[in-house]
Amino acid sequence: MLNRFVRSEWRHLVLPLAVWFVLCALGTWGVIWVEQRGEREMRDRFDGRVALTADAVAELATSGDGPTSPLGGYLRHAISISRSQVFLLNSDGTLAGSSDEMPAWSLPLASHDPLLAEAMNGATTGFYGPVEDERYFIVQPVGQRWRLVASVPVDGLYGPILDANAVLQSTAGGLAVLSLLAVFTAARSARNRAALRASEAEFRGLFDNSMLGMVVTRPDGEIERVNHAFGTLLGHPPETAPEGGWAEILHPDDAPGLSALAARALANEIPGFTATVRLRHTAGRLVPVEVTSTLIRDELGEPVHFSTQLLDVSERTRRQEEQRAYREELAARARDLQSANAGLQAANQRVADMVAMLTHDVRQPIATIAGYCELLTEMWDDTDDRAKRRDVDRIAATAASMSGYVEEILTLTQVDADTLFARPAPLTVSDVITEALAHLTAAERAGVSVTLDEQLRVFADPRQLHQMLVNLIGNGLKYGEPPLAVRARAVGGSVEIEVSDSGEGVPEDFVPHLFDRFARASSGVAPTKKGTGLGLYIVRQLALANDGVVEYRPHRPSGASFVLTLPTVKAELHAAV
Repeated sequence: MLNRFVRSEWRHLVLPLAVWFVLCALGTWGVIWVEQRGEREMRDRFDGRVALTADAVAELATSGDGPTSPLGGYLRHAISISRSQVFLLNSDGTLAGSSDEMPAWSLPLASHDPLLAEAMNGATTGFYGPVEDERYFIVQPVGQRWRLVASVPVDGLYGPILDANAVLQSTAGGLAVLSLLAVFTAARSARNRAALRASEAEFRGLFDNSMLGMVVTRPDGEIERVNHAFGTLLGHPPETAPEGGWAEILHPDDAPGLSALAARALANEIPGFTATVRLRHTAGRLVPVEVTSTLIRDELGEPVHFSTQLLDVSERTRRQEEQRAYREELAARARDLQSANAGLQAANQRVADMVAMLTHDVRQPIATIAGYCELLTEMWDDTDDRAKRRDVDRIAATAASMSGYVEEILTLTQVDADTLFARPAPLTVSDVITEALAHLTAAERAGVSVTLDEQLRVFADPRQLHQMLVNLIGNGLKYGEPPLAVRARAVGGSVEIEVSDSGEGVPEDFVPHLFDRFARASSGVAPTKKGTGLGLYIVRQLALANDGVVEYRPHRPSGASFVLTLPTVKAELHAAV
């Protein structure tokens, strides 16, 4: 691995290695010089300390009782280096004092320390002893009669400088290792810088020559750089950023959405985003563009810039618009077809209902009339006048019933064809109610009470109001029980005409369907009566055509109430009439 590294980095290793060798040589020389200088300094300091000790001993020896004075205590503390020895010698070479414990009689130095005595022959300073315990000594005269001899272990003498030198050597070695690492790091850095320059050149080539529009934007939104394709896309000069930045080229409606995405990226919620926006071309048209933007961060995670690609999606947008328009057209046609089918189904259902009604409710009255007419014709001479009158009355009643059916059918046809229109006119309520009651038999009229103000007037179509009242009164007589009450009263700007009976009322579950087409209750009295189920439905349609409304109210204590509300005649119209 190291060989591969060296082979791949040799161009960048030459200069850093040369500098490293020079620094190592200077460091080695410095270590040797410091060691030698330190040794000399330590010996000089020891020699000076011995000289001072000799001077002090000379004063003590000459001012007191001579060598018998307590020099041993002083000599033991004169030199503080560990395992150092100090001897005071007489002129004949015997010990006059020592830093060691002395016997009561005098001894020659050779008996106490033969190695030191041998080293002193012909020398006043030097080294003696074995290598593992080599000692340094010095002889210093004290007056005319004594000599001071001091010795110290070399490791104790040079201890500080050796320790310092070991630290220095360790430091130098560490620095050498670090320097070597620095050499390889510098080489790697040089290679990385070269690779970075090559990568930057490659990126610049990719950026400038990309077929897509490329934009580099600072986090504050300012455009730093664009490529040639950007200018081609929006009609700007090559590689020239718009002076107004994104605000100049971005459609105002798309700016909030793009800003929100950029804010999410800056908040580290998303690494980047893709959006479709509209950009302004210098020619004034809008260019739909797919924007793909990535937020580039530094090694500390701080945002540096947005790298954005712009893809022209005009053709894709055009196709999407065509497809959308086509789908909308298909959906509209489908809705129209569905509506037409629903209308056709409703028309078919209405036809079926009409045929069923004509088959059942109209054919029977015709058959009744035909039967009575045939019976009268055959038995006319044998039938008395009273029986003839009774049969003619039955024919007339059946014809009236058929007339009502025909009227309902005609009205229903107008409702289905959306041609039911009202021709309103001022009408007196009492007159309209009287005309409606005129179709009843004397017995039926006897069970109907009318309560109203003779001055009440409404604004409605005469024929349609007549039909509504006939249907409501007929409905009360058919499904209710007497007495039947008809009341009319003014309520605000409207007139309420209420028709109520005293029968069993409308079943509660059928109330929501009262005014539905062909609706008939399946319980109560309704199943026992003939009917088309169109009466109340037609009343509601006619009421709506006359700007009115009809509603059901339960009658107390029993029965049903139907209230028809119509607009009253305005004051000015009433005055004109």
